[in-house]
Amino acid sequence: MHRSLYRMIHFSLLLFSFPLIGSLETKTADPSCLRDGWNAPAQFDQGDLGGYLTKTFLIWKVEGDSTAPGVVVLGSGAEEILLEKEYRLGFHLGGGYHLPYGNWQIELGYSYLPMKATSQEVQSDSSAEEIAPFWAKKSQDAPSFLSENSVWTFSAQSVTASLLRRYYVGQKLLVALETGLRSWIVQQNYDAKYAGVNAHLETHSKAHLWNLGPRTSLHSDWFIGSGLRFFGHIGGSIGYTKAGIDHLETKDENATLFSLSDERPFLAPTSEIGVGLGWGASFLERGLHLDASLRYDLFVLYGQNVMKSLLEPFVENFSRGSYDVYLHGFSLMVRSDF
Repeated sequence: MHRSLYRMIHFSLLLFSFPLIGSLETKTADPSCLRDGWNAPAQFDQGDLGGYLTKTFLIWKVEGDSTAPGVVVLGSGAEEILLEKEYRLGFHLGGGYHLPYGNWQIELGYSYLPMKATSQEVQSDSSAEEIAPFWAKKSQDAPSFLSENSVWTFSAQSVTASLLRRYYVGQKLLVALETGLRSWIVQQNYDAKYAGVNAHLETHSKAHLWNLGPRTSLHSDWFIGSGLRFFGHIGGSIGYTKAGIDHLETKDENATLFSLSDERPFLAPTSEIGVGLGWGASFLERGLHLDASLRYDLFVLYGQNVMKSLLEPFVENFSRGSYDVYLHGFSLMVRSDF
């Protein structure tokens, strides 16, 4: 999906979420004293519920310009053949504690998202066409190739530590401000093999990135009764980022044609937004609260497609566009307060 569509969705969801901010009014009353019209997250007595655990299943996909680079067929024109990326299953684990005063919570979380795309063997269609390597150093005597196959893998991990404060804004709106730290670790691998009549080429590229910095977000719950709620959140972070690339090209008999290792630090922002529907209820004489929710999430890692940005100055490359990475999909979460 083109990056302009993601930005339009991102902007639209931001406009939808801003009216939920309202004028924040801190309630000093014990949440257990709220009337029945208030939804379950505002009903239970936090004095009886100390901790909570969350498990989230992530059905996400990675998008972006050349996040999974393919090959170029030269004939009547140049055409990029990109690898097919699919939605993959990841997870998020979280745990926290309701502090005994106010409506403060502390929370720790860990997320993991793997991705993989594999190309079927690509053959040139006619003698007038040839296959050129996508991520390979330009050379005047480079031979043409007749077939190619490649594997691209991507993984993202994050660790968060947060402090959250709830505010009650009327009977149907609950707003929470969250601040803390987040660390990202992103890895990409791309391995390709090219074969011709009297030629053979293999390329191996490994890119890695880690990011650490402050994060803040705004959460809102609009209660519609019977334990149901609409909810959304917007947030962002900016962190110190260190990225690196290792690239190797070999020909027949494993003779090295070109190798590259590079590492660069920079500051990189990240934004996030999500909307969804949830349900919650209390059990065991209010000693246990269960909540389930389904939401759509969009994360944007600005300028963090480091395989593309660090290799472009050195290799033959037909790619265009930005260096942003988009992570998006559905998240199914189950939470228990006890």
